[in-house]
Amino acid sequence: MKNLIIICILFLTTSCNYHKSDDKPNIEIKATLVRTYDSTDNNSTKHRYFDVKIDLKNNSNKQIIFWLMTCSWYDNFKVNNDYIGICIWECDGNYLHKVSLSPNFSKTFKCSLLKYKNISTKSSNYTKLGLIYIDSHKYSKYDEANEILLCKTKQDSIIWSNPLYLH
Repeated sequence: MKNLIIICILFLTTSCNYHKSDDKPNIEIKATLVRTYDSTDNNSTKHRYFDVKIDLKNNSNKQIIFWLMTCSWYDNFKVNNDYIGICIWECDGNYLHKVSLSPNFSKTFKCSLLKYKNISTKSSNYTKLGLIYIDSHKYSKYDEANEILLCKTKQDSIIWSNPLYLH
């Protein structure tokens, strides 16, 4: 009886650990600051912008497939603070689709970040970009993936980039 209990405990422990490792794939997100510049809007308000390159690299030995917006891929990203925002653009024909990332391959995105003037930067001195990872095997239907993207409480798999120091 004692052996049966030990075997059950070992089985449960290893199966839980195995499932947990599949939650977040081995994707590395490298954010690189390309340039910083100031721009003035129509109200003569000066804004600080940061052009950033984001590389998603599959560091595993298997193909990774996940959901991503076709045009507004920035919807799949979060920022770790409240004083930086991702600049958005208009999209025609925008929808979720499955993206495949082969082993040791990368996908590159480019965007601009905006520093909000009216927000204090005391909460954090760095900025990270997080990919809202929606596994296409776990969420095979479009509606399931879309619900995760729209509902922040269901975004439980975020893969964060290296820190950027934006001043």
